Amino acid sequence: GLLFLAGLVQLALGSFIINTYGNGPLEAPIFAVVFLVFSPEISVTIGLLQMIVSTIGIVRSLREKPVPDSTWFQILCFFMYFCMMAMQVLAQVAQAPGDVAAAAAPTLACVYLGIALMPAFLDWKMNNLPEDIDAINYYGIPLLSEKEQSAADREDATLEEVNSNDNNV
Repeated sequence: GLLFLAGLVQLALGSFIINTYGNGPLEAPIFAVVFLVFSPEISVTIGLLQMIVSTIGIVRSLREKPVPDSTWFQILCFFMYFCMMAMQVLAQVAQAPGDVAAAAAPTLACVYLGIALMPAFLDWKMNNLPEDIDAINYYGIPLLSEKEQSAADREDATLEEVNSNDNNV
């Protein structure tokens, strides 16, 4: 959902800049929150790609049966991240005159990493985690026997056991 919204905003921003200022490259880059636009056509293209990938992710999340060995969506999200880095960070920052946009590159790279790869992680998690998590062996460590549990955790512990346990700590 968030990726779709980001794509829609980026598509709208690129379209608005093309309509208002014309096609790129522009004379000076336009900064709009997390977007740096020097070539609005790139913003439209990446916005459309983000909307397509997010729609595929939303459709995949509505499936009834998970497919554990399906990794094509993760590859698609990585491809989208690669396109975002190549077109938005490398191309647009490099096209900006002087060093006007040079400081934005690391910030944009970090923001785009989360936007692009979080859907891939959530999709993998949805398809690979079991339906029911074993509460007894949740962390891979079996539960302690009643004697091994601390007295404060046991319901049947007496006040003396709890106090003696506190003194041992």
